[in-house]
Amino acid sequence: MKYWIEIISGLSFIILLGCSNEDGSQDKAAEGRFSSDISQAKSNKESTMLGLFGKKEGEVYVISSPLEGTLVKNGQPLANTKIIRRLRWNGNDDGVVDEFQTDENGNFNIPAHEEILSIGKLTQFVSNIELFSESETDDNFFWYSNKFSGELFSDFETPVKSLVCDIDDNESRVELKHGAVYSKCRWEKAQ
Repeated sequence: MKYWIEIISGLSFIILLGCSNEDGSQDKAAEGRFSSDISQAKSNKESTMLGLFGKKEGEVYVISSPLEGTLVKNGQPLANTKIIRRLRWNGNDDGVVDEFQTDENGNFNIPAHEEILSIGKLTQFVSNIELFSESETDDNFFWYSNKFSGELFSDFETPVKSLVCDIDDNESRVELKHGAVYSKCRWEKAQ
């Protein structure tokens, strides 16, 4: 038991040391004379701690993979209808809202959304994707999914084909390799 307490105490000390925001008066007094030495020492300490517990350098994460399909109501195409995409991910609680338009046949093409993120090595990347169609009466939800990897098509492994979303259908849950999609859409399953 004593062995575990020593290990936990040691790890706690390392974490606190790495997370401290040293504003000590000695550092401030010496900054004028030895600023480059202090900066270098702080930089070395931070890079060591970041390597263990901190954030990776900025990488491109695909927040939302592209979706192409047809929006219908009772099987009839919803021409020139606004589609709203709401995205949220690690560190962005407010999210991003994009708007797209279906064509005269109800077809839509929603591009991928990418961000450069610095996510800690011990933190799981998660993004939420919601799609709604906007009509004069209300917003009609038709898609909700999560991504747990920043790779393109990591949610489906391949592009979604023959996607048809009927806002009058009942919502269903489709299990994926890494999560699930709640939607009113049907598509061709990957082989």
